[in-house]
Amino acid sequence: MPDDHARAEALGGMVAPGGMGASGRADAPRRVDASVCVDASGQGDALGGVDASVCVDASGHGGVSGHGDALGCVDASGGADASGHGGVSGHGGVSGHGGVSGHGDALGGVDASGGADAPGHGGVSGRVDVPGCADASARADSPRRAARRGTVRPRTRAASRALGRAGSPGAVVPAAAPRAVRHHEFPPPSHLPAGARPRRSGGLIGLDIADMDFAAHPLASAAAHLRARTGTMRYTLASEALRDRIAGWYADRHAWQVRRDAVLLLPFGVKTALRLALETCADLTRPVLVCTPVYGGILKVVRAAGAELRPVALTVGAGLRHVLDPQALDRAFRETGARTLVLCSPHNPVGRVWHADELTEVARAAHRAGALVLSDEVHSDLVHPGHRHIPWGAVAADPDWIVLHSVGKTFNTSGLQTCFAVTGTARHRAALLRALGSWGYYEGSYFGDAVAEALLSPATHAWLDARVVRVAGVTAAVRDALAALPVPLRSSPPEAGFLLWVDARALPVPATEPDLATWVHRRTGVRMLDGTRFGGEPGMLRLNCATDARLLAEALRRLTRFAGRLPGVAAR
Repeated sequence: MPDDHARAEALGGMVAPGGMGASGRADAPRRVDASVCVDASGQGDALGGVDASVCVDASGHGGVSGHGDALGCVDASGGADASGHGGVSGHGGVSGHGGVSGHGDALGGVDASGGADAPGHGGVSGRVDVPGCADASARADSPRRAARRGTVRPRTRAASRALGRAGSPGAVVPAAAPRAVRHHEFPPPSHLPAGARPRRSGGLIGLDIADMDFAAHPLASAAAHLRARTGTMRYTLASEALRDRIAGWYADRHAWQVRRDAVLLLPFGVKTALRLALETCADLTRPVLVCTPVYGGILKVVRAAGAELRPVALTVGAGLRHVLDPQALDRAFRETGARTLVLCSPHNPVGRVWHADELTEVARAAHRAGALVLSDEVHSDLVHPGHRHIPWGAVAADPDWIVLHSVGKTFNTSGLQTCFAVTGTARHRAALLRALGSWGYYEGSYFGDAVAEALLSPATHAWLDARVVRVAGVTAAVRDALAALPVPLRSSPPEAGFLLWVDARALPVPATEPDLATWVHRRTGVRMLDGTRFGGEPGMLRLNCATDARLLAEALRRLTRFAGRLPGVAAR
């Protein structure tokens, strides 16, 4: 296996030894295209796309207000730090040159508002366990620096104006909270905001939940700040401008012409939208077909709606590449009398981007059966280079369909709980709107619509393209690394998204273990999802690759050590 830094670099991390950039300042592995996120002077990137036109500092140098990167968690609300050097209060990272107060970043888990502990040590306890990075004692914080770390103070009149535009109450605003990511089971450390769960906690690494640990586009927080500044968070009407943005996005990104009056704006996530569509538009007296393995949330929603779920297995070809089986679907429609198909496109968890010929054959089968097709397309904007997503409505043989999508996966804003539906008929749209009211909801979302309208814009295209390239590279590198373990773990070649569907049947799991993921988790501290949750056969795992490169490297080290100690492996 390569050493730690070689592994980090292979996984998309641009870190020099010790976790420092070439300049000696912190440099987290989150670069995007300089043509998109360059600062006002062209010096340095903003790690995650801080738009220089929104939050340039008084001096016009790099990052937010000077020399350091902001580790992906400085939003578009402006904000020079106390010393004017970027990051939160130093040259990057949190309070010094990077990480806590030393060299590396802290993987999103360091408090930017608490002071130093003992004199001469920054951060939370003076030492942070960050693979491949120096500890926190590399730079001491003075009492004066520590005392003012909890605020961000503008140094010039221009900076004051920038803070004012971002909604600052005067010249002093609270420092940005640290970027927080979740782990599914473990209570958050005290330094994280209430409700936040870190990807790494207590030595455990969570690669299970399907969201990214990379910063959302800065326009997301800018739009939310702008909406919050009104001070009156009232009921809202659906945004007609957002309907236009959705239609324009489909035309620009997917070459699909969508009528604005076919778009329904929904104040919850795609899973809830699927439930709404099933209960409103589907014939639930008949079975509902679902191609498996598939995202477990779809299986749960179909069952919760009271429908009989009939799985139709994807065909597995060479190299674990999964394909749709139109003949099997045709047969299932005839034999079961099903009148509804739920499709996942692109597919979670196998990562396929369905080809036009596959979709066309499925559309013909659905048309022959007179079936409604509900297509979950939340991963459709994360299609890897060399592939193209085709919306279901572009190939459907009749208008009996509903496409569900959101900006959540695209821009990492799933916490907003907002999505939209595109309907093939006015009848379905009207039925969904009536049902929405009967559920106690109305169309639109006060914050969600504002954020989605800002993000579904040509201004974000280049940023998104760079994000997709990065995600594709990291996912491919993790796939190669898993295949090189002492017990090789093969996975389906991903064509979209940041998930891997891993074949772990080569592992000697005891027959008494009902859950492979739990068995691996107990022995490695690496949390993945078991394939049986997706309606798949035992021995499969789903792994999320969209996290910090060094965290992935640590997970791979643990899996390598675990596989190398299995019976019969060490002797090879």
